[in-house]
Amino acid sequence: YFLLERESAIVHVPDRLRLLGQPARAPALLPFERRFAEQLFDAILGVDDPARSGLPAFASLDHGGFWQALEQRTAPHVAAGLRATVHALNAAPLLMSGAHRPLCRLSRTERIACVERLAEHNSYLVRQLLATAKILACFAYFEHDAVRMHLGGEAAPAKEQQSCAA
Repeated sequence: YFLLERESAIVHVPDRLRLLGQPARAPALLPFERRFAEQLFDAILGVDDPARSGLPAFASLDHGGFWQALEQRTAPHVAAGLRATVHALNAAPLLMSGAHRPLCRLSRTERIACVERLAEHNSYLVRQLLATAKILACFAYFEHDAVRMHLGGEAAPAKEQQSCAA
C-alpha cells in the first residue's frame, strides 16, 4: 500500500487527526529510534554476503528517502504505531530467556537469531509486530533501484519536473 501511495499524498485523513496549526509534521521516529528500526530491518532481511548474492547490505544503503516518504505521505497515526512496534521489538530480547540486553545492544548475529526466535514466538501479537516490521523493512530496502533491478525489477520512474511559467 505504501508503495502504491508514494507518488501521491494520502488526502483522506480525518481533520481531527491532522496536525492543525503546525507548518511541519513531527518525524515518524527520532534519530535514535531510526537507528533501532534500521538495525531491526537489517536483522529481518539478513543479507549476509553482498559479494555472493550481489545484493547490497541493508546498512550500506541510505534510507533517508524512505523515512522522508514515510513521514510525508502516511497518515499521522502511522508514526505512533511504528514507534510502538520499534520499541516493543527492541525490548523483546529482555523478555526472552538468554538475552539480557535490548535488540539494539546485540551483535548483528545475535539480532538475526533473536528475530528468528520472534518469528516462531507463540504470541500472535509478537508475530504481528514482526510482520509489520518485515513489511517496512522490505519497503525501505526495495526503495533502492539497485536492489529492484538486481532482482529483475525496474527502476523507479523519474519524477516529472514541474516548471513555473513566468
